[in-house]
Amino acid sequence: MATIKDQGTPVFSALGGTITPGVPTHAAGDLLLLFLGSSANASTTPTHSAPAGWSLVGSAANSSGTTRARCSVYGKVTAGSETDPSVTVSPTGATSCHHSAVIISISDPLTVSAPWEGVSTNEAAGASSVTLSPTLSGSARNTFLVAHHADDVATGVTEDTSSFTNLLATDNNTGIDGFLAIFWLEDNDSDLSPTVDFTGGGTGVGVAGVAFNVLPIEFFADLDATLAGPSSSMSAVVGVAAALSSTLAAPTSGATGAVGAAASLSSTLSAPTSGFMGAVGAALALSSTLEGPSAEGVVAVGATSALTLNGVAIPLAITSWERREHLALGERGRGTSGRLESAVRRRKAVRKGRTTPLSAAEARAYRGLLEGEGQSWTFDTNLYSARGLGPSSGSGTIFAAGRHGTAAVAIAADLYYSTGATPDEWTILAWVNNPNVDFGAWHHHIWCSDGQSFRDGASVTEDQLAGASAGAFFLTPAIYATDLDPWSSATNYPVDSRASGGGRCWQQVTGTTGTPDGPDWDAPGIGPGNSVLDPYDGSEWLNIDTGYEDVVFLPYLIPGAWAAALYLEVLARGWTAQPGLRLSGDLVAPPVRVLGRVTGSHPVAHMLSGDLERGGEAIEFELTEAA
Repeated sequence: MATIKDQGTPVFSALGGTITPGVPTHAAGDLLLLFLGSSANASTTPTHSAPAGWSLVGSAANSSGTTRARCSVYGKVTAGSETDPSVTVSPTGATSCHHSAVIISISDPLTVSAPWEGVSTNEAAGASSVTLSPTLSGSARNTFLVAHHADDVATGVTEDTSSFTNLLATDNNTGIDGFLAIFWLEDNDSDLSPTVDFTGGGTGVGVAGVAFNVLPIEFFADLDATLAGPSSSMSAVVGVAAALSSTLAAPTSGATGAVGAAASLSSTLSAPTSGFMGAVGAALALSSTLEGPSAEGVVAVGATSALTLNGVAIPLAITSWERREHLALGERGRGTSGRLESAVRRRKAVRKGRTTPLSAAEARAYRGLLEGEGQSWTFDTNLYSARGLGPSSGSGTIFAAGRHGTAAVAIAADLYYSTGATPDEWTILAWVNNPNVDFGAWHHHIWCSDGQSFRDGASVTEDQLAGASAGAFFLTPAIYATDLDPWSSATNYPVDSRASGGGRCWQQVTGTTGTPDGPDWDAPGIGPGNSVLDPYDGSEWLNIDTGYEDVVFLPYLIPGAWAAALYLEVLARGWTAQPGLRLSGDLVAPPVRVLGRVTGSHPVAHMLSGDLERGGEAIEFELTEAA
């Protein structure tokens, strides 16, 4: 069962910018939960941005009212010792805001990258309470409630079910203050809809909250075949993910290791020792022979860099990995003289493998990645994707100085691509030059259909400029030309004034000094950061269209844990032209372009909190060298 290990000391800031909560006591495999509450006045909504490597659990904020609240939770499964994270928050100013944060460590969570479920978010402007409704998919969950009230008028806090333990109730009289409260219910088996109420909360002051369930540790046990020898001794290995669907032979003498102990199995194991994660807190020296899929359950997702596709680590069952050569160019045969001859000029590698057990959501994402599903655009020379998909409506201007390639596209109106039926889940990756965010700088964005957003690998709360609906994928500008007044020769424009010209967006840099003639709005190759000059007075107009480059549309939802790895990949190089993939890792030298194919899969039954579930899946795949 997942349990609270330690709680860090709450930290406070009335200046904004960054806040750095201390990491409490933890060990490899523990779950760290970062709770963050912010208040802002002057009708400003606070924003939060988590450090790289942390995934968003949930966030809620007031969008109306004078004094507003935001409450966010971020999670991270540790690989070892963690340093104190710096969290970016806004707004700034000692009299205009207040931010508070604390980290709690959880031992024995489910062994996946995001061991939480049933997230519920809610907010209420000008209120003293908020109702949250986390949902359960099984039993023995640990349920958390966290809420933030935006001012110091509150004198206490309660929840109306009387079932939860109050872990934290703290305010700090700096800035406009704020009240952060965290409640916890251990071993929860029921869907609840508790209301968190701040005593004495005042009018005009907002409250926001997040609730969710932490999943307990999982015990994989697909014992459909024979366990020869050590069956009576293995009952102590509780908490090990072990899809033991084939024969484990001989090691009776060493199979007695309990959780927290070192278990030594006494025969010979080839190769995959370094990939085994073992039991919680245990060092499993698996030195006996494991056949078939028995190794699968102990190679954790992301635990090895042995194999990556476009930067994403494949959770590989090491014993399934094969490398085969086949003749790619030319043939062998006998000539008219009877002599055996070869016209082979090059060999191509075909690599085959199988993943470790995956959840249904993970399996869908890895299946899409392996198959090279989706569309990709470089916008180096035209508006067509690598698969030849052109726009169904809208247009853009190709301009030089893209993030990776020779050029990018600038848009001032929506750009649509017909994709057929819109998938229920999708992910979009894009380098974006947004004139409203660090104008002139390229940032990488990942936008997901479930509302998650990532900027430069870190989870953020922001408006998504791209999406999919009604059978189409679309890119939108941060500023629409139709929202700006058209340029007029009768108007003198001061510095920083904006206007539309030629269907595009422009901002005056120097200020006009008389009745202008107007520049060449249609000058070729002009994009964000480029300027055109008015021939009458030499005044400079800066283009403020929205730039896009290296855009990828994936018809599936990526796990949040992929975001940091994907950012590092696209930071180093452009995305491969779909359906091609870049194969790299310790098992591949040097990296090579491949085409992937899923060749089969099988369900992996497992025990989850004492209940048998069959939602797991192991995927068999093939990667063929393409370049």
